[in-house]
Amino acid sequence: MTPPKKTNKPKRWVLLWLWRIQQPAAIFGVVMNAVNMALLLNLYMKWRFDNPYTGLFLTFTVTIGLLIVLAWLWDTKARMWHEQMEVSVQKNPFNFHKMTAKEVVVYQKTWIPLMQQFGMKEEAAFWVRWCDEQMVLDAQLKKEVEEILEWRKG
Repeated sequence: MTPPKKTNKPKRWVLLWLWRIQQPAAIFGVVMNAVNMALLLNLYMKWRFDNPYTGLFLTFTVTIGLLIVLAWLWDTKARMWHEQMEVSVQKNPFNFHKMTAKEVVVYQKTWIPLMQQFGMKEEAAFWVRWCDEQMVLDAQLKKEVEEILEWRKG
């Protein structure tokens, strides 16, 4: 038995194609920008080369080379991806104060009963309050928790 899938099919189709387009678009965008820069810079470099394609190729190669060097510096020296990941975690509301439906169900069906069984009444009461508060604040979360519990019954 698989979990229920209640999705908006047209929206899912659009998002799937958006994701598919985004994957090669990053590389395509870099190449197109490099070609554009080479064409623009070639206007100012015509006097240096007898063949304009030589200038285009050289400008394109330098542009891509510069991009690769900057990407390497960005990654290894500046370590910007590290801070970017920290910010994305910090800005994610589910990292700190919100819960997903799966978390609520896991706490309700596993951790809270275990805490109560081992005499951790205050901790169990805290998690019961937090789970209940989350479902009161977010109607969609409550609906998803109910779907999971319904699916669990079989």
